[in-house]
Amino acid sequence: MISKIAIPVLLLLFFSTPVLAKSTLNIDGNSLYHGYQLYEKGFDYLNVRDEQTAVMYMSFVAGVAGTLSKENIICNESITIGQEADIVGNYLQTHPKERTKYSPSELAMIALGKELACNKNNNS
Repeated sequence: MISKIAIPVLLLLFFSTPVLAKSTLNIDGNSLYHGYQLYEKGFDYLNVRDEQTAVMYMSFVAGVAGTLSKENIICNESITIGQEADIVGNYLQTHPKERTKYSPSELAMIALGKELACNKNNNS
């Protein structure tokens, strides 16, 4: 027997996934920076749409960082997702021209690589 909550959850997932996919198709460095700005405001001060954008930013950074970590490009055993988000956001803030020069993935890789590269951490 399907629980009373399963059907609404499935409907929510069914209808929200295309909307989320469509909204992230045109992401660029400036969109990523906007997500960082919203993340910096704090979730208590955001409306639902802005909260989703901030969560998307954190999830994106966590995904890139996780991939780089698995490939031993960055070493981040003791770093939090929030710290990774701060590293990428600070890079975007201090390098505004780079936001249109590179893809969001490249921007996150550059920022995380500069701060968390395994060879950098081993030499410290």
